[in-house]
Amino acid sequence: MRRDPQSPAIHRPLLWLTVSHPGARHAGNQVYSGGLLDALGALGQAVTLLTRDDGPPIAGLRVEAVPPPHFRPRALGLASAWPASVWQAAHPRLRHRLHALLRAEDWRAVVIDQAACGWALQTLPADAPPLVYIAHNQEGAVRTAVADGERSALKRLVMRRDAAKYARLEDSLVRRAALVTAITAADAEAFAASPHAPPVLELTPGYSGPRASASPLSPATPRRVVMVGRFEWQAKQQNLRRWAEDAVPLLAAAGIETEVLGTVPETLRHDLERPGLRFAGRVADLAPHLANARFGLVAEDVGGGFKLKTLDYIFHRLPVAALADNLTGQPAGVIANALLAETPAGLAGKVAATIDNLERLGKMQENAFQAARAAFDWSDRARRFLAALDRLNPND
Repeated sequence: MRRDPQSPAIHRPLLWLTVSHPGARHAGNQVYSGGLLDALGALGQAVTLLTRDDGPPIAGLRVEAVPPPHFRPRALGLASAWPASVWQAAHPRLRHRLHALLRAEDWRAVVIDQAACGWALQTLPADAPPLVYIAHNQEGAVRTAVADGERSALKRLVMRRDAAKYARLEDSLVRRAALVTAITAADAEAFAASPHAPPVLELTPGYSGPRASASPLSPATPRRVVMVGRFEWQAKQQNLRRWAEDAVPLLAAAGIETEVLGTVPETLRHDLERPGLRFAGRVADLAPHLANARFGLVAEDVGGGFKLKTLDYIFHRLPVAALADNLTGQPAGVIANALLAETPAGLAGKVAATIDNLERLGKMQENAFQAARAAFDWSDRARRFLAALDRLNPND
């Protein structure tokens, strides 16, 4: 990517910590972080990424990949003061490399990308560069909600304890940070209300994927809805299970198929198999699947945050059907042109009642596209991020 000619001269690099390299863009957190890093590189900001693996190149990014010497089962982290996933990510080689990097450069800031990298707090000295915490969720609240949705009493107890650890870690990150970024206005307000909160920057995502030309739905378009996701996190699995149990039978009775695009664990896939539900697995290209459907689904009771799949639907010209609170961060014109309901069953009923009204569906996708087309610019997000860093380092 070429450097933006309007970008200022930026001299000091950022030290950026993630669990995994964001270049692959397989999960929502990778799409968000990768898009922001792309835009920062285009503006000339150098970044050193400390992570456990390598990935596709990103302009301006130097990767320090420190793979774990052996697999650390997450269950062994249950006795740790850290959340289990944080303990799993924080192997000693990674901590040692962070310590060495902190002494190797005059960093503009240290960026902790997601609370799962919160282990770094124990390595950062008191005189470390300003700390920036990129929050993808309100981890304490989201993980408590996920725990409450677990059916097994034993697992629910374990998950609640882990959620409490995440809440404490999140609080420590916010207290230590010089800047917090949040993906939604609700998250930004929650962080800003924390005691001793630093400046909080609302930084909704941009979009840099393909944009389909207008292509009216026709009677030949399959009577199908699609759900895009990566269903490895407990929250995503709970959402998929509820859709399969509460909505799929209603749609199947109306002759409407639900196609799931993305990784689904084999045991869950086997458990949820039923008429009207098809698993396509992870696909290299969403476009042909989205072109052969009449609605893109955003049906997540738990999980919080901005739903990045919504942008894939909108910019591929697919009408959106969503639970009422799943369009946080979207322009009013997108929300006004989506099919909304409070529950999966309610949403299934509205889909069944609307799916053959092709004129309405055409207006929905066109109006949503027009409302979103200028609202999700990664360059704008990167400029705002760098301006916030400038306020932390006025002498740069």
